[in-house]
Amino acid sequence: MARWIHKQGVFTEYEFPVATTHAWTGGSDVQVDADDNIWFPLTTDKTEGHFGWPVKFDPKTETWETADMPEGVMTQFFTLGPDGKIWSGFSNFVRINPDTLEVEYQLDWTKADNLPPGPHSGYEPAVDSQGNPYITDFGGSYIVKADVETDEVKFFKVPTPNSQPRRGRMDSQDRFWFAEYTGDKIAMLDTKTEQFKEWSPSMKWAGPYTSSLPNNK
Repeated sequence: MARWIHKQGVFTEYEFPVATTHAWTGGSDVQVDADDNIWFPLTTDKTEGHFGWPVKFDPKTETWETADMPEGVMTQFFTLGPDGKIWSGFSNFVRINPDTLEVEYQLDWTKADNLPPGPHSGYEPAVDSQGNPYITDFGGSYIVKADVETDEVKFFKVPTPNSQPRRGRMDSQDRFWFAEYTGDKIAMLDTKTEQFKEWSPSMKWAGPYTSSLPNNK
């Protein structure tokens, strides 16, 4: 991992803790919390696969800490909630307290009673202003929402069938923006009205990987 301090013209590299049971050690999906700590999933000996384990790096002390994750829970994607909490998503929604590194909330949405038929695989979470997580269901072409107060799970079928939605982001108006990878579209779910809008890129076979937020956020 590296850090560039523009004003000082200083570039610093930090070595990852070594994973001896993997061919490589790596991290992705970096998030910076309110105290300027760096969070991301890191490939470690705690995981059998290459998807990572939540770690926090303090650049002031140059020390690493790992979160206390439930057994069997995989992480790959991180985001920040409106209260500064760390969220991870895959088949589970997981909320981590950045101060204690403990899991405060966990829900496996793939075990919901109303789970639609077909394959399902989560692909990057986002959190609305009320602290409720959403995730793109890459395998099933749904957007998934969990209500943290009731644990109710909702599945919103995206308008374009089999479009493999991925890489969702939440704007300040609680609109969830995402790419429809095999649908060649950019889409948005207005979480307040629960209505979708889609836009087609000018080029054919665009295969959008992700979606940024609009300039007005």
